[in-house]
Parts: sequence; structure tokens; C-alpha cells
Amino acid sequence: MKDFLKRNAANMITLVRIPCALGIVMSEPFSVMFYTFLTIGGLSDALDGAVARRISGDSPLGATLDSISDLCFFGSTVLSVILKEYGQIGLSAKLVFSLVVVTRLISYLIQLVKFRQMAPLHTLLNKFASISIFILLFLIPFIGITAAVIIASVIGIIGGIEEIIIHLLSEKPRSNTLSVLVVLKERKKK
Repeated sequence: MKDFLKRNAANMITLVRIPCALGIVMSEPFSVMFYTFLTIGGLSDALDGAVARRISGDSPLGATLDSISDLCFFGSTVLSVILKEYGQIGLSAKLVFSLVVVTRLISYLIQLVKFRQMAPLHTLLNKFASISIFILLFLIPFIGITAAVIIASVIGIIGGIEEIIIHLLSEKPRSNTLSVLVVLKERKKK
């Protein structure tokens, strides 16, 4: 049992984000319950990789679970806030958010067509986007939801464009590529 727990510690921490995502969807945005689930899920996202490197080791299963958990957690959090607070969000923020959705859909479409699989990237920009969303959710009461959506969306668009470029330049799926600069450097060596 101890070996099982050690081998799967990071995956169990990763999977915490899925019930947190459900808790966020069921709670009122910006309530104590909302921020509790957000904090627990955010800590899970921050800790799982460190635990994997230290105790369990990185694994393809862990990377897949991390991508699924991130999509569930951040996707449901963003959509829950956007849908529940839609009337409070300015038109400019709605338009910019639409561009994030379009860039991400294009990225996923390229992956499906080119690689016949979905391989979300763990780039530095995507990590920065996740951290930004997390922080901005805590700042909404102070800066307003329109500003927060615009800031997070611009970062998301830049990350989405980088993903598209990486997919177009790559010959195989590259889920753990740090940035487009790594891909360009590798192509230059060839």
C-alpha cells in the first residue's frame, strides 16, 4: 500500500482539482466557498509537479491527468464566472475572451488534424496564464471583472498563438515544450 501511495502521490494531488472544479461550479462566484475550492485547486496545481519530480517521478499518465485536471479546473472556473457574471462583464472583455476561445480551438484542431490526438502544451506561457487566472480571480473584487477578463484573455491569446506556432513547426506532439523558442532553436540545429 505504501508503494502504491508513493508511486501515485502526484496523481492523487492532481485529481484533487476535479472535485474542486465541481465545487466552484456549484458555489456563488467570489464567495468563501468559491475561494476555498479555488485555493485548494490552485495548491494542487502548484504541488503536483513538485511531488512528481521529488517522489513519484514524471509519467505519461501523470502528464495526461494534469492536462485533464487543468482543463476541468481552469475551464470550469472561468466558464462558471463568465456565465454567472455575464451581465457584469463589459463588451470589450467579452470580445477579447472570444478570441481566446478561437485561438484555443484552432490549436486543438491543428493537434487533431496534424497529430490525430490532443496534446495540450505545458509551456511557460500556459503556466503563466494559469497563474494569472488564479491571481486575477482574487483581484476581481478590487479591479473589476471586465479588467480581469481582459488581462487574462490577452495572456491566453498570446499563449494560444504560441501553441499554434509550436504545433505548426513540430513534427510530433510536444506536450512538455517550454516555449516556441525551444522549437525554433531545435529547428535551427537541423
